[in-house]
Amino acid sequence: MCAATVAPRDKEPLRARAELYAPTRLSTKVQRLFFTRTLVTDIIAQQCTLLVYAAARTSMPLRENALPRVGILGGGHIGCAVAVKLLKSDFPASNIAISTRQPDRVLKCDALQSPQHLALFQAVPRYYDNVRLCKESDVLVLCMPPSQLKSVSIQIKHALALPDCATLVISTLCGATLESLQKACGTRLLVKTRVNVPRLVGLLDMSHGAIGIAAEELGESRF
Repeated sequence: MCAATVAPRDKEPLRARAELYAPTRLSTKVQRLFFTRTLVTDIIAQQCTLLVYAAARTSMPLRENALPRVGILGGGHIGCAVAVKLLKSDFPASNIAISTRQPDRVLKCDALQSPQHLALFQAVPRYYDNVRLCKESDVLVLCMPPSQLKSVSIQIKHALALPDCATLVISTLCGATLESLQKACGTRLLVKTRVNVPRLVGLLDMSHGAIGIAAEELGESRF
């Protein structure tokens, strides 16, 4: 009598539980790095928002719609944070567009943790066409990885070099000087965000130390 053959089951992919990567489960040193990254991202997004509104007040005061069209090139952590920060300041979603390689994908990042922020973000047009984004934007925010600067600048350099182009470029790329960015993009209408990370970490250490001293004093007063 032949034994019945059992068809092999497809192995399910290994999935790690999301809570295993929660900041509270990380070591103290890694927690500080995680918090610093989140804080730096938020500062960069805030700087971009201020620059967008500054551009609206200085170079576009005569328009009926005084708010510029903002194009965000890159849909990663920085790009999402910039979009959410603008939306939280009551900037209309119709004036924002994002060019990303995966326009249908919604990144799991700190800026989109809130359901309210996610709903606002979903209203922003997303597609993958860097040249179109450049041509249709009054302010172009570069949020892609620094390693992609060369390939992206080749795509947008011609549009930025047109005589009637007055697009302001805001760069969030680290490790790239203002001169190299202007040369790569072919425009001098370019500014970049800047965060003094060592000083920020020092301030965080000081604040943590102050909290620790206060906790010790509170403990001594209790006991």
